[in-house]
Amino acid sequence: MYKFVRLFSSTYENSKKNVNNLISILGKIIDNDDLLYDVRLVTSELIANGIEHGNCMDSNCTIYLEIELDEHYIYIRVEDEGDCFEGGEFGLYSPDDCECRGRGLFIVGNIADQVNIVGKMVEAKIAIG
Repeated sequence: MYKFVRLFSSTYENSKKNVNNLISILGKIIDNDDLLYDVRLVTSELIANGIEHGNCMDSNCTIYLEIELDEHYIYIRVEDEGDCFEGGEFGLYSPDDCECRGRGLFIVGNIADQVNIVGKMVEAKIAIG
């Protein structure tokens, strides 16, 4: 089992650095470029949602990122400090509407095997095999 935890200031620059760092580390453990791409995309979308909708672009707030691997799944957990996101709107996005709002969680929901929103934390679970 592997577990990676990061806590960083709520900016896109910090997000990019942390995601790149974690994907580099995971690349030494996981030999599947498609899976690594999915992990990068899901992680980036969840962090972007935390920065924009949770922390309302406030760089004084933080993002908590945890990635945990067991023999069957990768768990991606992202938590923000804000009160801007109203959980439960997950799944309302339709690609036919040409809207930007909700697209990130729609993408995450279509890649991950399971997505849970609990308070300020979103957890995505992706099967390894």
